[in-house]
Amino acid sequence: MKRYIIAFVAIAATLMLATGCGPKEKIDEQFVAIENYIQTQNTAGIYYDGVVEYAYDKADGQCYLSPSELTFRIMNNTAKKYFEVTLSAAPVVGELVDVDTKSKGVGLSSKTSYKGMKVTKIENGLCYLAGGADADYVGIIIAWVE
Repeated sequence: MKRYIIAFVAIAATLMLATGCGPKEKIDEQFVAIENYIQTQNTAGIYYDGVVEYAYDKADGQCYLSPSELTFRIMNNTAKKYFEVTLSAAPVVGELVDVDTKSKGVGLSSKTSYKGMKVTKIENGLCYLAGGADADYVGIIIAWVE
């Protein structure tokens, strides 16, 4: 009888761990916030903390995309302001990509790298990326065609 009780307890403990009764993964509130925010946007650009840092302006801008080079750029017509994104791999929804950025005249660092940005969605010719670390969370929307 004692063996049956020990076996029952062991099986119950195994089932509890297998069904998620163990420790829960911590939710990163800042990541969720930037991911949700960029989902509401429909213009290519870079977004920090619910603010548009720089976005494509059809009236005074140009947009460049090279899927073969994994590069996207937006700039104003005088080329005094630009923001360029280079991906480490072609984006796939739910996957992570490394992102290198270059910019001029838009109030950002001239070069920044973001490791492991999540591709949150690709639709209507746009690719949505969210990620960052510590207090540096960013959303980036680029033009993308597959």
